Amino acid sequence: LQPSPTAIPVVVPDQEEEFEVERIIDKRKKKGRTEYLIFWKGYPLEEATWERISNLNNAKESIQEFEDS
Repeated sequence: LQPSPTAIPVVVPDQEEEFEVERIIDKRKKKGRTEYLIFWKGYPLEEATWERISNLNNAKESIQEFEDS
């Protein structure tokens, strides 16, 4: 993924840069693992990516909103 000019990663001291979730679009199971289709804040929709739930530790609120809808 190449950042768009408006994408600004969240930088946490002493950690890797982190990108902000705009919203979760879909959910699937792949090889027994849950993955969510993530629409990243500041990126176009066509750059949405499937991410394992284990990679989304800081997106619990977005996950809960998706699951509740």
